[in-house]
Amino acid sequence: KGIAQIILDCLAYALSVHSTGSTKLWHKKILTSLATTLDQFRDSLSTASLFSIIENWFWNEGFAGAIHDEAAIQDSAMSILLRKIDKDAKNEALQDALTRTLHNVLHGKLKQFAHSVPSHDVYELILSIVQYCDLSKIFGDGPADDNGDSAASLQKFVMNDLLRWMIVHSSSISNSKSEAETRITFSIFGVCFAKGGDSISWNSVLRELITAQCDVKLLDEGIRQIMKSLDGIEPLMCPELDLYCTSIAGTAGTSSNATHEMKEFLATVAGLRDGNIPLISSDTIDSWLASCPIDGSPPWPRSNDAILDTLIQLTTTRTVSSDHYDRIFVQAWRQGGSGWSETSKLLLSDSFSESRKTVTQKIIHEIKAFWNNPSAESMHDEDGDVDGDAVEMWCDQVMRFNEFQMQAVAASYYSESESILEFSGLSNADSWSCKLRSQEHVDFALKCFARIVARIKSADQRWEIFGEGDKSQQLLHDILCAASHGDTMYSTALSSRRSKDRFGEILKLFCVDGGSTTFPHSQGKAIIDLCLKSLAESGIASLDDDQVSKEITVAGQMAALLYPRIEFTTNPSTAKAVSQSDFKAGEPVWYVTSSNDSTACEQVEIVKVHQDQALELYYTIRTFRDGGSQERQTVPERLRRNKSSLENSGVDENDSVGNEKNRVHIKTANIDEELLLITEVIMKKILQPNVGTLKPYQMELLSIMTMFCGYEG
Repeated sequence: KGIAQIILDCLAYALSVHSTGSTKLWHKKILTSLATTLDQFRDSLSTASLFSIIENWFWNEGFAGAIHDEAAIQDSAMSILLRKIDKDAKNEALQDALTRTLHNVLHGKLKQFAHSVPSHDVYELILSIVQYCDLSKIFGDGPADDNGDSAASLQKFVMNDLLRWMIVHSSSISNSKSEAETRITFSIFGVCFAKGGDSISWNSVLRELITAQCDVKLLDEGIRQIMKSLDGIEPLMCPELDLYCTSIAGTAGTSSNATHEMKEFLATVAGLRDGNIPLISSDTIDSWLASCPIDGSPPWPRSNDAILDTLIQLTTTRTVSSDHYDRIFVQAWRQGGSGWSETSKLLLSDSFSESRKTVTQKIIHEIKAFWNNPSAESMHDEDGDVDGDAVEMWCDQVMRFNEFQMQAVAASYYSESESILEFSGLSNADSWSCKLRSQEHVDFALKCFARIVARIKSADQRWEIFGEGDKSQQLLHDILCAASHGDTMYSTALSSRRSKDRFGEILKLFCVDGGSTTFPHSQGKAIIDLCLKSLAESGIASLDDDQVSKEITVAGQMAALLYPRIEFTTNPSTAKAVSQSDFKAGEPVWYVTSSNDSTACEQVEIVKVHQDQALELYYTIRTFRDGGSQERQTVPERLRRNKSSLENSGVDENDSVGNEKNRVHIKTANIDEELLLITEVIMKKILQPNVGTLKPYQMELLSIMTMFCGYEG
């Protein structure tokens, strides 16, 4: 008994010492030794007759006396002792003796901190008590306190005291927010939740935490602490967690720090830590996917998207449905970046062969849907212009899929890849018809086409997207006609090559050196043939004025690019270029009104002098007829400084054009058979049969085109 008393005295002293600094290690060793000794006394009292006679005294009187002074017991010391006692040894005598004391200690603390928050040492003590004791004994009906009140129930403790402490330390708007205190208060809850069963409602606790604006980082830390106390994570699955995870889908990633914290939280609830299964339901994953852009809408990726990053990580765990896999893959393609790099590797594997087919179909459908049936929001920005940002985003996605497609071919998953124009739907002739679509819709398709072609590095590679054969040439013809401003004067369309006009922009993309005059001859000649064929075979009467003008303008544009400017001279061996200073703005001149009668003329006024790389020189003139005036464009060959040069058979030295004899001579000497055939089609199959059908400005456009082919008179 004397030996036992020495141990008890040591215990009483050790529990009353408040150690600091370097004494903490010594104190911990002493308490550890005492815990071991108490376990040894249990064994000795149970087996040795020498100690069995004092067993009842030791646990009921001696031990109780050693720790009876609750005020003297240091919280941290008791915590250490409880953690060091072997709970698995099932020393019932020791547990009963401790439980009686700990019941009073715990309820004393609850009373003390009924309107405040405990210190960290007190939290440590409470955690040690709930870990060591049977909760039904310390929270059930037990010894009454001084006021005669019953001991608080476990549920009352959790929903009143513990929840209040959890909120104070985890709320984003609390002045007492603390990661350390959050960790320990959630740990206390985890133990109570694990031991308390149905009496504890995690759903209710979480609802209160969310209402109190619980910091997402601290909530993540808290949930992870709770998980340590549970045998499985199923008890943490609840409707309130699903609702919260659904609500944050649209707000994840407002800043880089918030995104990192959100990613950590989402990784926890999605089961991406330590091989856990998701805490969230399939419906929540659906809501996350729904928060991402849907099919056919402008895919605006958010920087540092925590939701998408989490979804992409889920594809590597195989904890979601096949439908979720496919939708995640599509969303990763929309967003691009490292997420798509990771998921595209999965798609290019044997285990995802079915997903590869499904995802490919969905991506191609969405690429086509973006420009094929664009909403008003995607077609135009706030100023009413074509939304260049949306188009750029679409181009990123097209090139992303094109690269994936080539990788699939290289890996022998696809036999061959479709061209960009084919899988994007831009190879469909109906896309470029203003008869089938609005002009705004065609403009939008042209913007998409121009931007996607510009992403291809060289002109040679750009031609490859059309493929080979007549179909590819017809497609380029249709695109150029859609882009043409053929419903206006020829000079307007011609000058567009040097401006930001869509017609000139597209032409320049296919010039072999990036210039404006090096369009491939064979391709250009094919475009001219298709334009003339359309006019000659379809019949101008069957085409609307706009289409006729577009066909003529595109053919004339190609002629201006492909063939050199014909310089008429009085001597075939001497070249004389037209001087830019022949006529000045404001100068009165004579205008030849008929290409068949050089004497038919009227006086006009030069309004403006124009110069273009292909046409070199043309004029805007003002005519005066029927008491009114009208402006039009014409070329130097139709203008004379004085009327006398029109009436004699010779040529005035100031005139810019040689006589008829010289014109014929130059034509036959310098124009090859290709140009003669083009001129013949224009004259015999278009002009002559449609003299009464063509509008005056369309006749003018054709007349100007023939001059590029060397025909005069």
